Amino acid sequence: MADRDRKFYDSHGEVVLKRDKPENDFKGYYIDPAGAYGAYHNAVIDFYHVATKKSIAFKSIITSLSDSYNTSLEAEEYVNNIENVYKYKGTERKISLSWEIIASSEKEARGNLQRITDLANFTYPKKEGHAVKPPIVRMKFLNLIASNNVADYASESGLFGYIESLTYDLNSTEVGFYKLDGDSDKGTRIAPKKITAQINFTIIHQKTPGYAGAGPQFEPKKYPYGVGTYKVANNLTELTEEALKKSNLGKTKADIDKMLGNN
Repeated sequence: MADRDRKFYDSHGEVVLKRDKPENDFKGYYIDPAGAYGAYHNAVIDFYHVATKKSIAFKSIITSLSDSYNTSLEAEEYVNNIENVYKYKGTERKISLSWEIIASSEKEARGNLQRITDLANFTYPKKEGHAVKPPIVRMKFLNLIASNNVADYASESGLFGYIESLTYDLNSTEVGFYKLDGDSDKGTRIAPKKITAQINFTIIHQKTPGYAGAGPQFEPKKYPYGVGTYKVANNLTELTEEALKKSNLGKTKADIDKMLGNN
């Protein structure tokens, strides 16, 4: 993983909050809370480009996150059958994510431009002679965007898929821009203090989700959010009886039957 993938900066423009650096080394510095939390808990928006094995991560200042599941059925018509017969074709899952990329220093603003450049490049393939490897990407954010609930990197447990669309809003007139130092020979260069990113991501399932076996059980286990499924009662009466027992409102079956109107 490239060194800058987990770089977060303080008010002096220095890299801070690496796991191997003691917290007291940062006294007297402003430390961005999002950077601090992300560095210590892997609470970052993480991307991994499969063809190039390159990774990039962003602070998780999320403004919008939606997850959609679209089922596709194919209608088949039969003679003397009034109703169509539907054949299952597949379920497509798409994630839409928006987040803000904030810079607290000129150095971080430059790094942010490099990060969004990398992510934009992830929408392109890798060319090897006449062969082209598609721009497949792994994407991860904690357990909400992940193939499992392991607190590691997108390269290990990110969702497999591709970036359908990627949009940046570079208009930072609200908070301003940094002038990038050291580029006077190349003309004036600036970097926004705030960038808004929006991505639409389509998941390619490496293992087709679905119910299987006795029970039946859903596979992969704990898909998609890493917490498993809710225990559902067989019927409303069972659910109500369980709730009454836990609340101690009904201490006997007769009490419960009376409250449920089962006399």
